[in-house]
Amino acid sequence: MDSNLERLKTRFSFLLHNKVLVISLILTIGTTLSLLLFSVVRGWEKTRLDAEFERRSMNRFAAFDEQLKETRKILDLAATVISEQTS
Repeated sequence: MDSNLERLKTRFSFLLHNKVLVISLILTIGTTLSLLLFSVVRGWEKTRLDAEFERRSMNRFAAFDEQLKETRKILDLAATVISEQTS
């Protein structure tokens, strides 16, 4: 067990002696992971917002279409009553 630890120490001893390299490596990995996660989450959020926008748009369109159909029925009924009164 101690021999494995010693081998690891000798393999990575250059990292232990070069603190600037270690700090730079940690900052680079951290920044890369942060940017990657930000990009992924932004994609998910955009997809969710697009779906929400489409759902709301379709709901409003359906309400408008229903109101238009009701208005059309009333106008057709009024046209029928007027045509019967004039004949």
